[in-house]
Amino acid sequence: MTAWIADCLRLLEKEKNKDEAKKKVHAIGVNRKFKVPGEQGFPFGAFFDKPANNTDKQLWVDYFGQLRHETLLRLVEIIYNQDGTPNKHWFQFSKQKWMGASNM
Repeated sequence: MTAWIADCLRLLEKEKNKDEAKKKVHAIGVNRKFKVPGEQGFPFGAFFDKPANNTDKQLWVDYFGQLRHETLLRLVEIIYNQDGTPNKHWFQFSKQKWMGASNM
């Protein structure tokens, strides 16, 4: 989730206010596909076992899809100030990769 949050910060740093960020969050959550354990390009393959079957794979996709979406919704509320402007202290983390992973 830390790598996902860092990636979201990079995606949202161009948004100048909370309302624009909320619109982008919906687009990210709906259209964003992600790699699962066992697929080529999954960044943390050493930490997760490959799913045993398609049911396990779908369970993983559903669980992490929901987790990523909920994290993104909550993140927008935290990284913008009460007046809707970006919080510079949070967005400083958008310039760094976490464990070399990006584009989660």
